[in-house]
Amino acid sequence: MPGVPTFRGCDACHKQKKKCDQASPQCARCARLKIPCTGKGQLRYKFKEQCINFAPAKTPRSKSASPKSLSPPASPTNQITRLSSRFAAALEIDDPQFDLKCFGEWFARIPTRMGTNELLDNATETFLDAFDDLRSGHQSLVTLSKHGKALTSLANALQDPKQTKSPYTLCSIFMIMIAQMWASKSAQGYISHMEGICHLLNSTINEPWNDSFAHSLRYHLIIPACIESIINPNITVDGRYLQILKHSVGPYQPLDEEKGQPIESLDLPCLMRFPHFIREPEVHRNEMLRDYARMQIECPFVRRRFTDLTNMIKATRKTQPALVRAQIQMGVAYTIMLSFTLVLNAFLSAMDPTNIKFQEEALYYSQEAIWITRISGRQLPIGAGFMPAALFSAWVATDDSEVIFSIASTMKQYDSYWAEPHYVKQFKMIKERVRELRDRKLADLRASGLQGIDVTDFTTSDGLEYTWGLDPSVVDSAPLHSGHHPRTTISGTGCMREPAHVEYYNWDPSLLR
Repeated sequence: MPGVPTFRGCDACHKQKKKCDQASPQCARCARLKIPCTGKGQLRYKFKEQCINFAPAKTPRSKSASPKSLSPPASPTNQITRLSSRFAAALEIDDPQFDLKCFGEWFARIPTRMGTNELLDNATETFLDAFDDLRSGHQSLVTLSKHGKALTSLANALQDPKQTKSPYTLCSIFMIMIAQMWASKSAQGYISHMEGICHLLNSTINEPWNDSFAHSLRYHLIIPACIESIINPNITVDGRYLQILKHSVGPYQPLDEEKGQPIESLDLPCLMRFPHFIREPEVHRNEMLRDYARMQIECPFVRRRFTDLTNMIKATRKTQPALVRAQIQMGVAYTIMLSFTLVLNAFLSAMDPTNIKFQEEALYYSQEAIWITRISGRQLPIGAGFMPAALFSAWVATDDSEVIFSIASTMKQYDSYWAEPHYVKQFKMIKERVRELRDRKLADLRASGLQGIDVTDFTTSDGLEYTWGLDPSVVDSAPLHSGHHPRTTISGTGCMREPAHVEYYNWDPSLLR
């Protein structure tokens, strides 16, 4: 619970726990080290650790209780302090499905910014109300009212040129977007808000956001913007960010042994390059081949990290929230890796339709996508499954009936995933482009006198039925609706990899509670 400010020095001295003389324009320490000196005079609050749980409140102690017993903390003195206290308490929740720390380190610093910006305060309040509704399972009219208030504040802020350049506006849009997605149980608002976030990221690229909060916010929002731009043609991240954030990239080392090295395909340069591959695959074919070869090395490396973390969780007697959080994040990383690998595989296979190796690899990576999606479905943060990217990418990459069946049954089996119509439509368009490209290449082969391979037509259906993507002529959907599905195997004699069995890492879910 917040108390009085404990430090008013600059960010650099605060981070290193050094005394700051608060001199202007630079304190003595920052001047000596020749580093930026920001944040002097800023109110920083010290928070007392506390936890919200679902257990009913205990009966208060009687007045005759021992005088040595601890008294309850004093009530907050004003609205901003209460808001900061609520946020700090929400950050302490360890349940993986409600873990707010998954948004990044910048998110945990929001309580210290309360009271500095009206839009941020309103956005935080609607975010916390939506979060409380999400945990309780009941939507409140008060939440809807405060959401409207936050949207009004946002509209006013976007009319002010000064506020549009503030990191607090960018932060507020993100929080309103998440709150709206939780409240509506839909990702439709996510699409438009991400376009707005990308616009602000690009329009403020020259703004000197030098403090650590703004810098971390920028970096953590560019990543989902880059991923969204892969399937949303209305989003393009300014390439100059590679220079601005270059110190956050790499260095890349060989993956022959574990040294905690970053994965190149998950870093900013690759994320910003990937949309161009999808939009002009024939122009970037050589680059795509190079990235695909690298991802084939990175995928098993990231998978090994995930399984190592899983085994560490199984080996611990007491659940460690930080370890569970790391395991979930590594599962997300592997999901993104497989999504990229499968989409590249789909286009490369379309441009080289006689190469049976691509088809065999598509089956293997599709099985991996189903495996990791099923595991992640048990512990995915609430509201994060509106676009099961690995399943969608597997659907783009292969027409194998058993894989398609497993994709659909996974969507049906886990409530954490649902097929948001917009994203189904976008992936259908990508699948259609892959088909057109493959048909054109086959026609060229036949025209040159070479016999190509047969291509199975794509059969899809609109709407939210879990049978989207299924071809009724080759798949019996009765077991799907009964909750049973066949075991998926890799067909083809040239595939050297072992199939991934879903039950291999089927640990006790109670360990994650």
